[in-house]
Amino acid sequence: MSFTDYLTKADNETCVVIQAETRGAIEHIEEIVAIKDVDAILIGPYDLSANLGYTGEITHPEVVAAIDKVESACKQVGVKLGYFGVNAESVLPYREKGFTLLTIGVDSLFVLNSAQLLLDEMNA
Repeated sequence: MSFTDYLTKADNETCVVIQAETRGAIEHIEEIVAIKDVDAILIGPYDLSANLGYTGEITHPEVVAAIDKVESACKQVGVKLGYFGVNAESVLPYREKGFTLLTIGVDSLFVLNSAQLLLDEMNA
């Protein structure tokens, strides 16, 4: 494969996802989504809430307004939307709103849940 072919192939197979988790990212979201080759914006609501001063309060009005601003900016230019949630229930409302990049859970919770199932089985 020539280097030119490689670059074309790599460009076609690479997905650029920007995490919008700070006040600065929210303030400049229109400029961020206008960058050529940005494929998606991923919102981490817990990190975003902490950065906005409302740690863990992902339903705080300012956090919700920030998420809405990202959603609007992405939809205006056709950039895909992503959302992180700790469980399926937390991401379902975003799937219904058209978010297509959904990340669910964290490794420590997977280990904890598996350990709890094992303990429950042992104590049954």
